Amino acid sequence: MKIKLKRRKGTNKKQNNQNLRKFGERLNVFFSDRKNVAVTSLFVIIIVIASVCGVVGWKKVNRPKNKEVLTTEALSETEKITTTQAETETETETETETETETETEEEIAYEEFDEMMEEEVPDEDQAPWELPPRTMTSECIPYDGQYREISCWGDSMTYGTNSGPGSITVNGMKKNVSYYSYPQTLQELTGITAYNFGMPGATSDEIAMMQGGLAMKTDRTVTVKDTNEAELRIIRSDNNEFISNDWGFLDDVYILNRPFNVRKTEGWHYISRIYELELNSEVQNSKELVMLSDVKGKDSNAAVIKETEAVEKENPSKETATQKPTTEPATPAYETITIPEGTRVYTKTAIDHSGDILILEIGSNGGWENDYKTLILQYDAMIQEFGCKYYIVVGDTDDPGTSIGDLSQGETDANGNYIGTGDTSWEAALRLAYGDHFINMRTYLIENGLKDTGIMPTKDDLENYKRGNISKKLRSDWTHLNCMGYYSKGKGIYLKGVELGYWS
Repeated sequence: MKIKLKRRKGTNKKQNNQNLRKFGERLNVFFSDRKNVAVTSLFVIIIVIASVCGVVGWKKVNRPKNKEVLTTEALSETEKITTTQAETETETETETETETETETEEEIAYEEFDEMMEEEVPDEDQAPWELPPRTMTSECIPYDGQYREISCWGDSMTYGTNSGPGSITVNGMKKNVSYYSYPQTLQELTGITAYNFGMPGATSDEIAMMQGGLAMKTDRTVTVKDTNEAELRIIRSDNNEFISNDWGFLDDVYILNRPFNVRKTEGWHYISRIYELELNSEVQNSKELVMLSDVKGKDSNAAVIKETEAVEKENPSKETATQKPTTEPATPAYETITIPEGTRVYTKTAIDHSGDILILEIGSNGGWENDYKTLILQYDAMIQEFGCKYYIVVGDTDDPGTSIGDLSQGETDANGNYIGTGDTSWEAALRLAYGDHFINMRTYLIENGLKDTGIMPTKDDLENYKRGNISKKLRSDWTHLNCMGYYSKGKGIYLKGVELGYWS
């Protein structure tokens, strides 16, 4: 049976619907005949195949030729020109944006900027906090001319956290200062070895204990035999709190002038002798150090001194002119030693660098209970412990009101005025305590930081300076400097050392 469905051109919608109904009726009659089931199936298959072929054919015929994927090499000359023009326009827009930003920043010549600083930036010092009763003065002792290395003690601002890559302009020449810390700058400018003993996150009291200014001691009497370990606790002398070994400086210590390795577990220290290490100083200096050991009781101290004198007689430290140094390692003299309760403990770093010129910057992370008297006494202890006469106290570089260690001071003074380049009460107290040994590093960076690094100042910098804030061009975040800031900081300390006669 043949079914013809002819579409007539020009027929309207009503006629089309009637034709469809008739076609449906004829199909019903046809499908009602069970004998035509096979034919029906064949018919459906043919219709489906034809539909698929029709769709595929239509897509092939009507596929747009301009939709093919073209490689860069297949671009027409016109398209290449268009692309080049677009890139040029983009570069021009970028340059225009950069120029706009530069114009917005309004760079100002140094001379003109200095005049604006004098006219607009306040410089009145705040009243210093009251100093504690103390035995130390701010007297400056003329340098004796002896060669000394430099020890820089502090926290992340000494360590150089977030320094990063960068370069500066010095005397018209580019200089790479990537990842500089201020001790590195100081060593470069002085030609003297400068040790970086910065510990990120360390509080002022922790730094003072690492350096030796605040005392640590043993909590019990122990006997150490040969290379065996002895169990004890190393505690603070002021409050008997357990000392954590997280610093790293506590891995090797000196107790009774003998080097020990410290192994820490939860709540305990295990000490064992290190026979390979020797004190840097001569026996005579070691005897003086014993006097500082703070062993409980005068009798204990006297016994230790006698023991040291006996060792000196048996092993004289000075060689005669005919003696030749030997390169053979000495055989360890194993001994049994008893350490009394309350014996002073020094970090190896503190003893090895006890004669260095001290650069101190502590307090930004707290550790002085927001009491300036406590902080100043910690500085005093660090300076006086080894009789150091040559030192520099570096002021904090946090912007006013942002230091997590200083909760007494805000962004403005009691009258609501910005501090500018004047001393805050904290800075004024340090200046009063240490005189010419003190450098207000915040104001140094405000007045000299951009010049030291060849960066042109802007009006934004002027607005920051009015508030007493360091230029953001010298910072990596709200508290840390970048490599350019650390370079300028090192230069400021170098110039302070020149002023004090420590180096030229």
